[in-house]
Formats: sequence, C-alpha cells, structure tokens
Amino acid sequence: MIATLISVYDKRNLEKILKQISRLGMEIIATSGTAKYIGELGYKAIETSEYTGFKEAPMGLIKTLHPKIYAGILLNPKIPEHREYMEKYRVKWIKMVIVNFYPFKEECIKGLEKAVENIDIGGVAMVRAAAKAALLYGETIVLTNPDQYDEVVSEIENYGWIEKKKIIKLAVEAFKKTCEYENEISKYLLEALK
Repeated sequence: MIATLISVYDKRNLEKILKQISRLGMEIIATSGTAKYIGELGYKAIETSEYTGFKEAPMGLIKTLHPKIYAGILLNPKIPEHREYMEKYRVKWIKMVIVNFYPFKEECIKGLEKAVENIDIGGVAMVRAAAKAALLYGETIVLTNPDQYDEVVSEIENYGWIEKKKIIKLAVEAFKKTCEYENEISKYLLEALK
C-alpha cells in the first residue's frame, strides 16, 4: 500500500490535496492533531502512533521519530532488498510527505521557553528524508508549503503523478526550507542566550 504522510501546523489548502490523495487510493498517515483535522474534513487518516505502535510522548515531543516512518520514506519497494525489508517489518511505502513546521518565528517573541518548545524535530527530519528519497529515486513528493498544493494537484490530475524534474525542484525547495528554519533558530538563540 502506498501512503502519504501528513504533519502540518498550517492547514491551509489541505482539503485540495486530500481530494487528490483520496482519488489515487493512497493511505494517509498523520500526526494526531493533523489526523483529527483530516477526519473533520471527511477523510480517513491513521495516526502515526497507531501505524508505528509507539504512543506519542508527553507534550508531543516524539511523534514521528520511528524506523517505520523513515523506512517508509527512504526505502523503495521497487528495489528487491528494500521490498524484502519493508514486507518483513510491515512498512508502508510513503511516496508523498506533506509537512510544515511549528511557527518558531511567531512563538519566539513569547520568550525563550516558548521558543524552545516550538523547535520542530520530527518535521524537519521527515522533510529531509523525503527530499533525499526524491533525489535518490525521483518519485517521492515532498511539500512544505500550502501554496505548493495547487500545482501538484493539477499535475497529478493531468498525468497521474508529477514529473521527475518537478519532484527534484520540490526536494531542493524542501532543503532550502529546512535551512531557513535552522537559521531562524540559531539566530534567535545567539541573541537570546547572550
């Protein structure tokens, strides 16, 4: 079964891409808050904790840092050795990753403690893994901004998936996004911890 992994703070435009994911027959795996929102929109999502068998940690500190998540993103069942591993450990092929980060910039004005609480770990790791998979295989779609959904929906409607060139472009944008996010954090902390 091919899956989409979704963990979004900014839920704008999500319904647009959910319709397309549903049409493709892809399973949706989502973090708890995102899964609840997806359910409210009338779509079914499996919570990450149900998929991994590992309950989310208190305060949501650990939601997605699990081998079943990263194996699903980084392995490709078209490669026999990968397929064997995925079958053995019941890993779903995660071919689309939709993630945006906690609003660090907005939260850091509330002080150091609030800023530290809003440092996204799993989201950044999932985006980097999906971008790497996109570069490795040219198939994984990684979306980090709700403004990217329209073009992807249109491409999938017209061609069934998006072309490799655009997959690579989205991967590069994803790495840029993680870089900008890390820079925001380091700049803030350098000032706050003087």
